[in-house]
Amino acid sequence: MIDINVKLNTMNDVKEFCSILSGYSFDAQLASGGDIVNAKSIIGIFSLNLKGNTVLSVDTQNLLDLPEKIYKYMA
Repeated sequence: MIDINVKLNTMNDVKEFCSILSGYSFDAQLASGGDIVNAKSIIGIFSLNLKGNTVLSVDTQNLLDLPEKIYKYMA
């Protein structure tokens, strides 16, 4: 499992982020303020407080398994 701090500033960021992750088979979760949701669920992501520290946890051992498009959301 790899944990990465991410920043999602706009609704479009959330939609694109969710869309990117949905194309991959690994499990992914977003955590913020003690709440944890499926990172592939747009409704789940919008239920989080994205103003604070948001952490993406992906079920992979290799950072290279992540799509490059995710890198622009790293905080």
